[in-house]
Amino acid sequence: MTNRGRRTHQLYWSTEGFPTFSHRDRLRAISNTKGTDSSQSPKPACPVFKLQPLRTELMPGKTVEMVLEGSSSTPQVVKERLLCHAVVGSKAGKAQIMQMDVTCEFVDPVLQVSTREIAFRVEKLPSDVLSLQHKPLSLKNMSSLPLGVVLALDQPFRVCDAARQPLPADVQPTEAGGRGGTSFLHRI
Repeated sequence: MTNRGRRTHQLYWSTEGFPTFSHRDRLRAISNTKGTDSSQSPKPACPVFKLQPLRTELMPGKTVEMVLEGSSSTPQVVKERLLCHAVVGSKAGKAQIMQMDVTCEFVDPVLQVSTREIAFRVEKLPSDVLSLQHKPLSLKNMSSLPLGVVLALDQPFRVCDAARQPLPADVQPTEAGGRGGTSFLHRI
């Protein structure tokens, strides 16, 4: 946000329908929800979307970076209205200067895994030389949105690419686009 006016603005953000909490009030609200009946759908004690910073002083010509964050542990469509009140210059009292409607559909990611168990078995005679064994593992993103997956294995197992080459141990997780992906498990 940029203050394009000639007076200092003190900005205060809130979410319509939710009280502005102090830390003590937030703890009280959380403790009051513990005894409620879970078959009812009570309104959440706090909004899904959080804007940081909630309060800021913006001098003329200055800009402040805002961060909007939202998360949900269940798939749902959430609609909330963020309100911005301001004290402009030396005026007393706050006045609403803008509002922002935020809508987000939280989806349940669907990952199709080719198998839930991969078994390796080796019967070795003293004269036998052990060779690498590979078993295919296919992970497929069934949703239309990108999905990030981290597969962590302990020694002696590694993840290989489709050409059966081991991925470096320090490889960074990559985001998989919708629908696809095959890799191989490799026993070293």
